[in-house]
Amino acid sequence: MRMFLLLLIAGVVTLSCTSKNRKAVPEVSKLAMDELDIAMGSAGTPQRVTGSIMQINDADPVPELLALVEQEAIFKLQKPKDELQLLKKETDDLGFQHLTFGRRHNGIDIWGDEIKFHINDKNELYRIDADYQPSLPEDLATSTTLTSVDAEETAKEKLTLNYVNPEETKLYIFPSDSSYRTVWRVVVGKARLSPDQWECLIDAESGDILYKSNLTRTE
Repeated sequence: MRMFLLLLIAGVVTLSCTSKNRKAVPEVSKLAMDELDIAMGSAGTPQRVTGSIMQINDADPVPELLALVEQEAIFKLQKPKDELQLLKKETDDLGFQHLTFGRRHNGIDIWGDEIKFHINDKNELYRIDADYQPSLPEDLATSTTLTSVDAEETAKEKLTLNYVNPEETKLYIFPSDSSYRTVWRVVVGKARLSPDQWECLIDAESGDILYKSNLTRTE
């Protein structure tokens, strides 16, 4: 009997220590109704999550954040570790951290998709701001007919401009009219130092300009 009690006590102590050391990711879906404020966006993904979302345990919060968004029922991402890439990490004057992730599909960046995590000076994740698409179909076609040079020449011709910076030309997936198009981002202008330049998204198949925006640059 005495041996049984000793074994029982040892088991309880071991379980207690294991529980304290385990860095568990909270089940957001269980907390959503009574502890978190979740606003959904038009794409069916969270646009804003606020509240005591989770405690960050490590100096590098990225692995824990990626583990959090593995909850597909809330975040609609099938493979977060493959789909998200850290774009920017900032710490403000209050010691709060702000991490911005971009989205990718099969190695190609998705235009405009971002998830931002905000961590206070107590290492608590207190807010998520996001604007992104759910995971795209694995068989989504991302072929291109136009090369990057073709896209640059098309942008110059259609906007009647002379200069293009090839270092800024990049391939993206562009959400357009409930579908997805592969596009080249091209920046063109009158001259290299001209402050008046245009950012264009050129359809990588048809050569159509799907989006353009005037950029004012001081450098």
